[in-house]
Amino acid sequence: SAYFPRAVLMLWLISILIGALFALVWIPRSWIGKINNKASLAFFLAALWSVRIWHLTRKDKMPWPVKWHSTLLIALNLIVASYLFSQGLIGVRLWA
Repeated sequence: SAYFPRAVLMLWLISILIGALFALVWIPRSWIGKINNKASLAFFLAALWSVRIWHLTRKDKMPWPVKWHSTLLIALNLIVASYLFSQGLIGVRLWA
């Protein structure tokens, strides 16, 4: 259908706006130290798990747009998780 690309674009834009709204809540909570570190650790583990699943299914037949889109999202999640880990926002604080 001709409306499918537009629908995907609209869903993508809506998800970006929802993410921006969440950022208005989570960034100040991060600054005042009210974020539970377990959630960020779960995000990091989920990013690593998605790389594992991608590796296991990389030879499966699927349409190339789906393959490239999922690969891009997995790579972006891993990059964000690695950045957060390198900045000390992900990890287990044994002294806390």
